[in-house]
Amino acid sequence: MTDQPHKPNRFTFLAKSIAMAITFSFASPAALAEEEEKKKKIQEARNAALVEANARAQTKNVQDGLPDIGGGDQGPNKAKETADALTSKAISAAQSAAKTSSSNTSTSSTSATDQFTADVANAAISSGISTLKQSDNQFLQRLEGGVTLGAEGGVDVNLKTIGTLYGGEDKRHYLLTQFGVHNEGDRATANVGLVYRWIAPNDAWLLGGNVFYDHDFHNGAHRVGLGVEAATTSMRFFANTYAPASDWKTIENQPDFEERAASGYDLGLTWSPTRAPGLDLTVKGTRWHGDQVDVFGSGQTYKDPFVLTTKVAYSPVPMFGIALEHDSAMGTGQRDTRVSFNFKYQLGETLGAQTARTNVAQRNDIRKRATEFVEREEKIVTEIREKDIPLAFVGPAVVNDSVMSDAMYTYGLQVTGAKDGHSFTLTGADAAVFTLAGNELRLDPTKMTSAELAKDNRFEATVNVIDGRGRVAQQHFIVDVIDIDPDGDGLSNEQEKEHGTDPNKSDTDGDGLDDKTEIDTGTNPLDPNDPGAGNVPTNVDVHFNGSPLTGAPLVGSVLSAAVTCKDGSCPTTGLTYQWQIESAVGSGTYVDIAGATGATYTVVAGDQKRRIRVLATQP
Repeated sequence: MTDQPHKPNRFTFLAKSIAMAITFSFASPAALAEEEEKKKKIQEARNAALVEANARAQTKNVQDGLPDIGGGDQGPNKAKETADALTSKAISAAQSAAKTSSSNTSTSSTSATDQFTADVANAAISSGISTLKQSDNQFLQRLEGGVTLGAEGGVDVNLKTIGTLYGGEDKRHYLLTQFGVHNEGDRATANVGLVYRWIAPNDAWLLGGNVFYDHDFHNGAHRVGLGVEAATTSMRFFANTYAPASDWKTIENQPDFEERAASGYDLGLTWSPTRAPGLDLTVKGTRWHGDQVDVFGSGQTYKDPFVLTTKVAYSPVPMFGIALEHDSAMGTGQRDTRVSFNFKYQLGETLGAQTARTNVAQRNDIRKRATEFVEREEKIVTEIREKDIPLAFVGPAVVNDSVMSDAMYTYGLQVTGAKDGHSFTLTGADAAVFTLAGNELRLDPTKMTSAELAKDNRFEATVNVIDGRGRVAQQHFIVDVIDIDPDGDGLSNEQEKEHGTDPNKSDTDGDGLDDKTEIDTGTNPLDPNDPGAGNVPTNVDVHFNGSPLTGAPLVGSVLSAAVTCKDGSCPTTGLTYQWQIESAVGSGTYVDIAGATGATYTVVAGDQKRRIRVLATQP
C-alpha cells in the first residue's frame, strides 16, 4: 500500500446544472397555476402604464438572452413564440403587481418589485419547460442527475443524458448515445458512449453492447471501455472492460510520481423484484490491474485490487430515487459507503405521470430498459507509479576547473533521482588532498608550496554517490592550481604583471636584488643600474672577529670583507668579491686566490707570513 494524496478539484457547474434541472421540475406546477390566475380580468391601476413599460424593458432583456435549444430550422420560430408568450405573461404579472400595489397601501414598493420579479421568473420557467418539451433535440428529452454523500463527508454530483439515434416502439434495434459529467472522488470526468440494443420477439428480453470514451479533467487521463448487457423485466446483467488510452502523466505537486487510467473489468447483476416495484438490488465485482491502484481516490494504493460492490436502490416514483452503495476492496480493509439521491426528468411526459407511484413498475418494461443508461464505472480509477529517474549528478560527468594558489576551491554537489537518502565518498589518486563537507567538495592550495606546485599542479579525484537503494553515480574532477608566485620573489603574478616584471624570474634586471626588494626600497626592478653610483663600494677592509685585522692571522682564521659604499649603505646582495695574497713574502704584489670569491675567506697553511686583501665591486 502506498499513500499518494490527490489535490481536490471540484466542478461547481455540475451542482448548478442539477439545481437548475430540479428547479424546472418543481417550478412548473406553480408557474402554470400562477398563469391561470393571472388570466382573470384585473383592473389596471393608476401606475399600470409605468409598470407595463418597465416589464416590457425587462422582458426584452430576457428575449435577448434566450438560447437556441434545438429543433433545427424551427429554432428561431420557437424562440420567437417563447419570447412572445413570456412577454405576455410578464406584462400580466406586471399588471397584477400594479393592482396589488394600488389596492394595498401597506405594501411597500420593494415588496411590489419582489412580487413582480417572482412572477416574471415563474413565467420564464413555465415557458422554458414548455419549449423544451416541444424541442426535437433528443438529448433534452431525458436527463438524470444525482448527489452522492460519502461516509467521510464528501459530496459528489453528476449529470447525464441519453438520446435515441435510431429505434422506437415498432423497432427491435436501438442505437443511442449517452453523455455524462461527474466529479466523483473529487475528480471531474466526462463520458461519451455509443450504445446498441436488440429486443427479442415479444419483448421478452434484450441484448446490448456499448463502447465508451472517458476523460479525466484533473490530469488529462483518457480511457476506453467496452461493455455487454442482457436484461429481462426483472434481471439485468452487465459486464465491462476498461483500458487506458493515454500515457503516464506527472501527478500535480508530486513530481516523482505519475499516473494513468487503470485497466480492469467488472461483472454485475441487478434484480428488480416484481412484487416490490421501484426496488433494485445490485451486486458487482470489479478487478483493477496494476501494482499501485488508487481505488477510492484516497491516495491509498493496492496491487491488483478486487472490489465487491453491493447496492440497494429504491424509487418511490419514477422521478426520484435513493440508493445505498457499499464498496469493499477485498483483503485490504478499505471500504467506502455512499448514499445517493437521484432524479430523472423525462421531457415530453407530464409531471403527474413522472410522480405517480403506479408508474414505477413501467420502468422495468423491456422497451423502457432499451433506452436506460448503461451500467458501468463512470469515474476513472487511476494506477500510480514512481518515476524511473536514474541516480545522477547535476552537471558534466567530468568537471575541469582551476583555482589560484591563495584561494580555497569549492564545488557544490547536486544529485537527482536519489531515493531514501544518499551519501558521498572520494576515490582517486589525489583524493587525499580533497575533502567533503556535506554536499561540498573542497581543495585547499594555500598549504602547497611553489616548489610542490612546480612539480605537479594538477589534482584529480572522483566523487561517488550512493542512495538508499544501492544505486551509484560518479562525477570526476580535474583541478589545476595556478601558483600566484612561481619565481618565489614574494610578488604574485598579478603584481608582477602590474609592475612589468618577469613572473618566472625573481630578479628581472639581474642587478642582484630580487624584484620585491627593489619595489619595497623604491628602486626600479627593471633597471640593472638602479641602485646606481650611490651604492658603489668605495673601500673594503679585512676584518677578523668583527674588527679590522691587525697582525698576522692564524691558520684557520675566518676573515670577512667590510665594504664601505659611496652613499653610506651597501646592498646586501649584488656585490662580487675577490680575495688576493702576496705573490711572495714582502713582495707587495698581489695575486688572486683561486676560488676565493665570497664575502669571507679562511686562512690556510700556505698563506703564512704573506699579506691578504679583498676586492669588492658592483657588477
